[in-house]
Amino acid sequence: APPANRSVCDGYGARKVRVSCSQCPGDPFNSRTWSVLQCSATPLVPPVVPAGPTLIGTAGIVNVLLVVSDHNNHGLFAQVERVLNQLHLAGTRGMTPFVFLGRKVFASPDSCSVGENQYFEPAAGDNVWEYYFEQVSDFRLGLRALHGRRPRVLVADVDDARRHAIQRDRDAVVSYFRFDVYDDNLHQIRVRVRAMGARLLADWVRVRPPLRAEAAALIAEWRARAPRLLGVHLRGTDKVTHPKIPLERYYRYVDAYLLANPSALIVLCTDDASYYHAFVTRYKSRVVSRGVGYKTRNVVRDPAISRAVKGKEAVVDALLLAHCDFLLKGTSSLAEFAIWYNPQLSEEHIDLQFETKATASDAFKRLVPDWAGGPRASRPFSQVRAEAMLDALRGVGRTRPHASGATVGVTGERAARLRDAHASRWDGVEPQSDGAGVSLWPEQTLYRPESAGAGAGGGGMGGRGKQARLKEVKLERGACVGKLRNLTRRECKQYAMQEGLKYLGHTEEAKEYAGCLLWNREHVEFNLANPGSSDCSFSPDAVCVCLAHRTA
Repeated sequence: APPANRSVCDGYGARKVRVSCSQCPGDPFNSRTWSVLQCSATPLVPPVVPAGPTLIGTAGIVNVLLVVSDHNNHGLFAQVERVLNQLHLAGTRGMTPFVFLGRKVFASPDSCSVGENQYFEPAAGDNVWEYYFEQVSDFRLGLRALHGRRPRVLVADVDDARRHAIQRDRDAVVSYFRFDVYDDNLHQIRVRVRAMGARLLADWVRVRPPLRAEAAALIAEWRARAPRLLGVHLRGTDKVTHPKIPLERYYRYVDAYLLANPSALIVLCTDDASYYHAFVTRYKSRVVSRGVGYKTRNVVRDPAISRAVKGKEAVVDALLLAHCDFLLKGTSSLAEFAIWYNPQLSEEHIDLQFETKATASDAFKRLVPDWAGGPRASRPFSQVRAEAMLDALRGVGRTRPHASGATVGVTGERAARLRDAHASRWDGVEPQSDGAGVSLWPEQTLYRPESAGAGAGGGGMGGRGKQARLKEVKLERGACVGKLRNLTRRECKQYAMQEGLKYLGHTEEAKEYAGCLLWNREHVEFNLANPGSSDCSFSPDAVCVCLAHRTA
């Protein structure tokens, strides 16, 4: 075995002495034990309960999963990606999560990933997560008891959390995919992974109010000026994993979008000042942006730039992109966050990282929107939906439950529910049923709905038996009457899965038709209202999903 690298590696080689990280021993979890340096004002280990009578009672122990970052060179949203997989682990294993992105990452002292979180700033606090996001549970460091039980803090290997998600639910949240090839299998993996990211984000992650307010003010200003917003994310200074994308590749699509939407604005989000200058030179006042980028070699690692501030700017940029009608992007966890936040962008985007062989594939060509010369009909936001998302960003209206039991503000009308519906109403992904082992990302086998069983009752789909395909499904503008009947809640979800549509879960809206509804030809939702609307003419965006009565 090669000798351990005793210097402090930073991802580009050891600091100062620049010793190659190729000598690092690799995964520290290959060893039975290892030590990790952590820094926090409050100890991560819960305080010892003194002997004698306590207020804890006899309820036992509550397992708290300390959700961490494991690599000093990860950008903020690469850390968010890994947080989501750990939150999935906590949720499926019955643990209470607490996100702690401290000064030092959770890595073995002699591994290549050890070092300092690139967003940590002492004046901003011990926990980078809390600079930008609300905490995911009511556990806090230093607590002797949580709901009458003594907390036991656990840490899981970040890669093991990813593997656990794949093993249990056939997918894990990830931002980086293959770009040299593209086919239907890889497309389905991307769609499923983004749906999973959307569900976990909606269940757990809340951006702090000041950042939401900053983004909302900009979106409101730009929406007042233009009915369409084209989001453009251009990674420049910190793009090191994949090649930088030539600006000409962006120009082709931007030009086509502006031709089809003459009054649209370009929402430009970039860390690179040269990219910002090039876009403003070409498109002038059509470009709007939160900032103008940086003149630096690498924004993530530049010590002259405030660590906490650059993270705040990244979060605001991600929210701005999420509120655009269409998104042009390359490889980026930040841009993937925008898609998780607004799953409509799962279809309404083009990834310009794809190479020639991939873009020549039929699977990719089918994704190109009509305004760019492709076959797919693009679906921009309606004004109602754009306003509803903006209200949700501002925190206007009623509150909806947080996975931790806390609440956050959203609006209560149907249009304002859409941001929730696209994300938090995902009923989840189905477990693998074929006993396949855990594969390395992203070589999972293609998920086939017919191999996963349907459970009984309440719309659940967790069983293991073979599921028959629904036949003679009819779409009606009127109602499911005569020779047609309503689908059950379970059948509604099954219909969405077999047709490759997004299932939003169930709702209860008296003004909508009671039963299975198809919205905008892409989202399926079951309305429990009784009696509800008499037919599906209540909205031009909805049709009833019906099933033909069986005859002898």
